[in-house]
Parts: sequence; C-alpha cells; structure tokens
Amino acid sequence: MTSTADAIGGAPVWDECQDNVCNLHVAGDKGATDAAFAKAARVIKRKYVITRVHAQFMEPRGSTGGL
Repeated sequence: MTSTADAIGGAPVWDECQDNVCNLHVAGDKGATDAAFAKAARVIKRKYVITRVHAQFMEPRGSTGGL
C-alpha cells in the first residue's frame, strides 16, 4: 500500500516535482492568523488522511448548472 505521508520528504515520484507536493495554495495574513491562534482559549488539531482520489460533488447540479 502506498502512503501519501511516506511520499513527503521521500524519493521523488516525478522528476519534475522533487518534493512530491503537487498543489499548494497560500492566502491570508499568516501573522494575524498565528496571533489569533495564540490568543485562543482552545485549539483543536486533527490530521485527515484522504485517499489518492480527487473529491468531487455527487450532485448532478455540478454538471447541469443548477437547472
């Protein structure tokens, strides 16, 4: 079984993608976010393991334009 967690920092799967990270999106104000978490009464962390498939909506409205 292949683990995506094992691929991070491991041998590259593709020569064009040496760190095996295929998608990264950064937005917002990191400093403000870190400050908000530092002041929070409680922070809950959770690790989600997602299978190697791309999640898509199951509703037909996604392909029919909401008819």
